[in-house]
Parts: sequence; C-alpha cells; structure tokens
Amino acid sequence: MGFENHTSHSPAGDILLYPGGYSETESLLAYGSCSFANKMGQLAGKQFLTVVKGKVRLRAIHARL
Repeated sequence: MGFENHTSHSPAGDILLYPGGYSETESLLAYGSCSFANKMGQLAGKQFLTVVKGKVRLRAIHARL
C-alpha cells in the first residue's frame, strides 16, 4: 500500500497505517486528537478504517491514560 491521502494528524476513531519506508510498518488507533510519530520522527499514515459505533468509549479510554 503506497501513500495516498496520507496524514499525520487524525481525529478520534481513525485507524492509520504507515506502510514502511523510513521506519517499520506501524498502525495507529486514534482515541483522541493525535499526531502520528515514532522515535524516527513524524509519520504519515493512510486512514483505512474508522470506528463509528462505540466511538464515545474511545474518549473514556483516553481519559484514563
């Protein structure tokens, strides 16, 4: 999967996939507003899934951390 409409900033409920390149393949489940990065720096991932049902629970998880 290549880069297409990739982003580093994602709203709650989005699931991003970084296909690899400068770093290993990584995924991100955003449970609040976030910036996708690792120790190599900022990553740009492709949003391929969105949590719709139960999205409110993601915010509750975020509040506990």
